[in-house]
Amino acid sequence: LALLLAYDGPLVPIAATPDLARLDDPLRDLLTRLAARPGVQVHVVSGRDQAMLDAWLGDLPVSLHAEHGQWSR
Repeated sequence: LALLLAYDGPLVPIAATPDLARLDDPLRDLLTRLAARPGVQVHVVSGRDQAMLDAWLGDLPVSLHAEHGQWSR
């Protein structure tokens, strides 16, 4: 099972400024638990730049796709 989750909108509400659109702790925990399930891959897709996405989510065991797919980790 591969979950492809868009960051702005589906995971976090659209915010007035980009720095206000951070994942809260319960959602970070949910993504971590989903990624730990056997056979589940979690991918977070965003139009944000790689530095911001990596700084906010880089410690989670999920795949990241920034800049509308131009960068992936």
